Amino acid sequence: MSNKIYKGIKTNEIKPTVTCNGELLDPHYEIEGKSWPGTFEWGYGGGGPRRLAIAILFDATGNENTAINYAQPFVEDVISKLGNEWELSDFDVMLWHDNRTMNIVKRVCKELGITQKELGDMLDVQQSTLSGWATNKIPKMAQLALELLLENKSLKSDIEIIKKAHEILHR
Repeated sequence: MSNKIYKGIKTNEIKPTVTCNGELLDPHYEIEGKSWPGTFEWGYGGGGPRRLAIAILFDATGNENTAINYAQPFVEDVISKLGNEWELSDFDVMLWHDNRTMNIVKRVCKELGITQKELGDMLDVQQSTLSGWATNKIPKMAQLALELLLENKSLKSDIEIIKKAHEILHR
């Protein structure tokens, strides 16, 4: 890792601009061609955000396949949520990638702070079955159940933030 810092800014006066360590970020037209709106974009899904995702993923990982294969999830998880001014490090990008590619069983255990045995108890599944899912292909319904556990955790966190904001506003 080379301690890269990606920064983006867009205002009514400034067209969307993205830099890496102070230099304009290379859009890497050679990856998926030049058929995109012509400028990096963020804060929504689309061609500009996809081009930004490809450029950042390729720059951070050095891997064209990673940039192409993970561009859409990166747009959904990160790029679409960026504000008018933002900053990401290559560490942030690699952490996102590592979490995205981690086996779902291991990811759920890590994010919920539980053991595989505890997860097995939650799902009423023997630990030997769960261990198999952690190293092999996982059944589609089990994958969906685990994804829902992660989504549930995320939504609970969002609700807590909203509750705190509500309390502050109504003091």
